[in-house]
Amino acid sequence: ADVFVFPSITDTFGLVLLEACAAGLRIAAMPAPGPLDIFGEGDVDDFAVLNADLGLGVAKALQLAEAPDKARAFAQRFSWEACTRQFLEPVLASARRPDASLAPWPSRLARRLSR
Repeated sequence: ADVFVFPSITDTFGLVLLEACAAGLRIAAMPAPGPLDIFGEGDVDDFAVLNADLGLGVAKALQLAEAPDKARAFAQRFSWEACTRQFLEPVLASARRPDASLAPWPSRLARRLSR
């Protein structure tokens, strides 16, 4: 494929957009909540176009040079590892404080988080 076209204006997140990025595709999507949540604040001008006129968005996306590495790197921001790290970041931060205790956490998990 040359461009992944996402016409939805009602999708809540648009996971398929991240899958398309992971495949290295350029993206054309509507500026709706799902795509805006994903691409709204990222550096995506090299591989994604959000436009209310989807035909124009597709034409602009086709004019972009292919940037599969940038699209894949962007998708990695949403990997399971990255999401888990973001979720556990407060726990890890408190574990590094000398006065903090991981007592509520099972000891095996506490040891693993302290690494």
